[in-house]
Amino acid sequence: MHLPAVLDLQSAAALQQQFLAVRGQELRVDAGNVERVGGLGLQILLAAQAAWQADNQKFSVEKISREVAAGLKLLGVPAGSFSDGGG
Repeated sequence: MHLPAVLDLQSAAALQQQFLAVRGQELRVDAGNVERVGGLGLQILLAAQAAWQADNQKFSVEKISREVAAGLKLLGVPAGSFSDGGG
């Protein structure tokens, strides 16, 4: 799954629906093209990771853009925490 360039309040509902549509499957998320990110977008990404862990499914975020890494840092979440979420 490729994340959109903008992860903000306006894109949050669509992003959540994208994750729900593939729940229960191994998922690799490409965050390399994200140019702007807000707290809600990051919360949805973190919630998706937690859901995949609860389902014992693999979840990873690859190609984390500088913007995503900076947003995660502000939330106190290391970008490396998005490696493999289950198994």
